[in-house]
Amino acid sequence: MTGLLRRPVLLALLGGGAAGLVLGLSTAPPLGFLDLHRAGTLAARGEGALLYDARARAEGRAYGDPARLPERAFRYPPAAAALAAPLGLAPPGPAWAIGAAALGALAAAGLAASAVLAAGRLPAGAPRWLPWAAVAAFVPSLAAAVAEGLPVAGVFGLAVLGLLLLDRGREKGGGALLGAAAAIKVFPLLLVLWTGWKRRGAALLAGAGAAAALFLALPAVVLGPGKTWEHLGTWSARGADALVTEYDEDPAWSSTAGAQVFEGQAIQAVLTRWVTRAPYARVRELPGALQDGRAHWIHGGRRWDPGTVRLLVGLLTFAVLASAVVATAPPPPGRTEDADARGALEAGLVLALLFVLWPEARWSHLPFLAPAAAAVAVRLPAPRPGAGRWAAVAALSAALLLVLAAADRVSGRALADAVLARGGGLLAGLLLLGASAAILIRDRGAGPPPAAAP
Repeated sequence: MTGLLRRPVLLALLGGGAAGLVLGLSTAPPLGFLDLHRAGTLAARGEGALLYDARARAEGRAYGDPARLPERAFRYPPAAAALAAPLGLAPPGPAWAIGAAALGALAAAGLAASAVLAAGRLPAGAPRWLPWAAVAAFVPSLAAAVAEGLPVAGVFGLAVLGLLLLDRGREKGGGALLGAAAAIKVFPLLLVLWTGWKRRGAALLAGAGAAAALFLALPAVVLGPGKTWEHLGTWSARGADALVTEYDEDPAWSSTAGAQVFEGQAIQAVLTRWVTRAPYARVRELPGALQDGRAHWIHGGRRWDPGTVRLLVGLLTFAVLASAVVATAPPPPGRTEDADARGALEAGLVLALLFVLWPEARWSHLPFLAPAAAAVAVRLPAPRPGAGRWAAVAALSAALLLVLAAADRVSGRALADAVLARGGGLLAGLLLLGASAAILIRDRGAGPPPAAAP
């Protein structure tokens, strides 16, 4: 047991898996899990052609019990259905127990890995609980994602574990985990591309290979090459419905694009809400709320020109990309840097960048900010004083307060709704990304002088 306690990631993996199993055995399958299980059931039966078929959903082809097991539009790529095919061999109840255990294990291990990445960089004499306290703020949103059966909880675990392996020098294993995360949700491909920017060729090849194998080859085997190609076209053409994120909606109600404005934390979604008249309410409540005036409006009747909105989105996107590129760039010729000291900050920064750029970013994606929060936290007791430390304290404190306020199980539903509707998650991501970039750039500027010419 002592040896296990010295391996917090493994301990979290086992503990999270056990907690997930208890959850799966004691609760009914949530809608988020049923969406994936339905796809796995069709794939396992050899009926993968019906994945995106509206008529098949209406007829209840997968479950045959619309009242108890609703069938909704499949929002994921065909690779997710192929990966879920083994779960589709079991009924929804037992499959949920297995799925909850897997999600719980990956989520808990990812959170522990976030703290472990930073803990190795603690200055001498600093309290060892600092990184763990920082990541604890993300437990509510991550636990809620697991309880709702959202695959993003597992994607988070794969992504952080992959970066931890890279930090430990295990290039191929780390790259493969990043590629697996990209195959499920696609946008984490940014993490694989980042390994190329850092000139880690083995990780880049492993990540690209794993992503291609799981995203293309596996569904081609399970669903058939022609059907996989057809499904990829259907999935990529879904449009706005991909961003409808509420899981407490009435399955019989057809969501519209207006429903997605509630909690999307992407740059475009948040800025659009800030400069136009946008309502927010839970999807299930939105139609009635709009009719009887209960829906809230963000900033009244303000309406900016769409071209201005696109310009603002482009400028902010360029700014965050530029800060990440400058902060993680290789050192100039003749100058060295302590790559080991930068590892946690760079991992946190790239995951924060992933969050603020992800078109589908919402409350369940908040844990992707945990590594950045932990990495910034361990730099607070650094021996070098100055205004930079207080800026980091302010950024970390504000970000963690926003994260906690966005969890309705902590702050209450009304406050959480208001925080998310006004882009609190995006602001937390920008604060942590900015703090990470500022520390990295400052430390590079204070590094050792260039080597003398021979």
